[in-house]
Amino acid sequence: AFMERAGGVLESDRLCTHPVVASLFKEASVTRRTAAIPTKKAPPTPLIFIASFEALVVDVGGRTFERMLAWYRLVRFWCSMRFDDHRGMIPDRLYLKSTGLRGTLVRTKTSGVGKSRETLDIAVDHAAFIFEPTWLSVGWHLWDAVSKDRDYFLGLPTEDLESMRLVEATYAHGTAMSRALLSKLRSPDGTQLLDHPAACEYWTEHSDRSALPSMAACLSEVPPDWIN
Repeated sequence: AFMERAGGVLESDRLCTHPVVASLFKEASVTRRTAAIPTKKAPPTPLIFIASFEALVVDVGGRTFERMLAWYRLVRFWCSMRFDDHRGMIPDRLYLKSTGLRGTLVRTKTSGVGKSRETLDIAVDHAAFIFEPTWLSVGWHLWDAVSKDRDYFLGLPTEDLESMRLVEATYAHGTAMSRALLSKLRSPDGTQLLDHPAACEYWTEHSDRSALPSMAACLSEVPPDWIN
């Protein structure tokens, strides 16, 4: 229709208005509307991962960046955050208080300048743990040693995995780092948790976001609007 109008084709000679063409487009539009595309949801992070992350954070013999990444995954789990939310998780807006971790996401997918909510608050209580009650404070001190002169949270590791470079992590970086982290998780008896190389690829960077709401939905005393 655009090309025929631009080319000066007479109304009576335009193919776009021909009854056969018009009926084909109507049929196609109806078919497209009725063909529902199922929503693909990320598999939720299992609790055994959360317990293993806690153990890794408090393991003083572990590599520093791996412990820091495990702490970040725990915070993302308890706050139901998307991967992209780390871009609004400014270090200067995070505080560890006697009640737990408090912070502000200055920009997210659903908040920011010009949206109904410009910022979102996050909170992780000290009582949010499976086995290790000190993971929140221990991991906080690891992150606190990194320069806060950045407008994102998650960066890339140094070559020796003992610190973090001030280079913003992309989704591809996050996926690779998470898979490397999962491949090193150990069960309570010391054996490798995921013994198949492809097992680490099952979970995505959005698994942490879907985990806690899915678990809360199993509790009848939790109202659906709280979960939403």
